Amino acid sequence: MKLDIQGQQVEVDDSFAKLSPEDQAATVEDISNQMGIHAEKKQEVQKEKAETSQPTAWQDFSQQYPTTAKVAEVPFGIAAGAAAAATPALLGDEIAESIFAAVAAIQLSDANGDVYVALNPTNYSYLVQSGKAVNADYTSSNGGFDTGKVMKVGGANVVMTNNLPATAGLIALAFTAQAAGMVELWSLNTAIDEQEDFLGAKLVSGSCCDGVGVLRPNCAVSIKNV
Repeated sequence: MKLDIQGQQVEVDDSFAKLSPEDQAATVEDISNQMGIHAEKKQEVQKEKAETSQPTAWQDFSQQYPTTAKVAEVPFGIAAGAAAAATPALLGDEIAESIFAAVAAIQLSDANGDVYVALNPTNYSYLVQSGKAVNADYTSSNGGFDTGKVMKVGGANVVMTNNLPATAGLIALAFTAQAAGMVELWSLNTAIDEQEDFLGAKLVSGSCCDGVGVLRPNCAVSIKNV
């Protein structure tokens, strides 16, 4: 048999007719409540789908700056075979020229903000020994041969790092802050627990949750040995 509950036809067992009026009313009320819960859940699901279907700020940004593009490359002026026989000063001059080309390539991509160029310690030392990077005739307080430091080349801030990827032929990486992004779900949490089994030694643990991703690949240029 079928009952009309909240404007909907609901089929119930024939035993419903044998129930007392009180039990029938209780059964109808129970079914009505369940239908209300299901309706609320359905509305919540529909609302959630509608919200997720709307383009987010990240989706708008990723459509404007697709991440399928590759990082541009600037060839290093000395071939791999000849680099082994070149002097540090000559290698430094070639690195400096490549940095100028990399900065120009980034500026042509309409990138905003400061440009940085990262080199490993060896190539950084070559740059310091170049003929112009720290030469007072060409620069103004840009480091020195005595300190082993160079501040800028071609407008790019020069930094030394041990964290460049182990990519064959990679000399340096020039980039702006727009090249990549980092988001944080929760910051670093630390805890100190005493370890009774180890004479009261303390175990320090930490956890965090974050992620990184490419934003604008055209805001990064690699300098590679050809």
